[in-house]
Amino acid sequence: MASKVEICNMAFVLIGANVIESLDDDNDRAVIANRFFDDTRDATLRAHPWGFAKERATLAAAAGSPEYGSTESGWDYHFTLPTDPFCLRVLEVAEEFPGQIPYSIEGRKLLTDESAIKILYIAQIESTGLFDSLFTDALAARLAMKFALALTKQKKIVEMAANLYKAWIDEAQTVDGLESTKKEFYNTTLTGMR
Repeated sequence: MASKVEICNMAFVLIGANVIESLDDDNDRAVIANRFFDDTRDATLRAHPWGFAKERATLAAAAGSPEYGSTESGWDYHFTLPTDPFCLRVLEVAEEFPGQIPYSIEGRKLLTDESAIKILYIAQIESTGLFDSLFTDALAARLAMKFALALTKQKKIVEMAANLYKAWIDEAQTVDGLESTKKEFYNTTLTGMR
């Protein structure tokens, strides 16, 4: 799998810039790579439910009601989102039937009326060795957009990188659709049979 430097160099090649040897190089490209890599990696992780970045956790309610009390906030319980691995995006909050539990994300808290919940989430994956190859391509294209803005300021190059990014996200969605099937849930209560 590609290293952090190799992914940055993929982005530099896409915009026609010289590559770097190290993130410690004494040039503007290494400074820009260091400035943008982590935030762009996290944004790209949040942009799609990447299979390699999915994690599950069972959360226990934090002590006390959410700020302002349950009647004012509209929620009875709050939960702190996972930090190991760090939760970037909640995909699903489940009890018996996924998608059936209303919730709200506020800061690093998940608010709901349930006292215990399970979540499926996108984790912050820092090790490039764990990256899916389609994710690596999408990340390089997204980095290329930012690098092009900072280095070339040419709208045409930024648009080219944006189009590549969109194409790779679309391809990832197609591939992910082939790698899993949807689990069907049936509501067996009388109200569900109306």
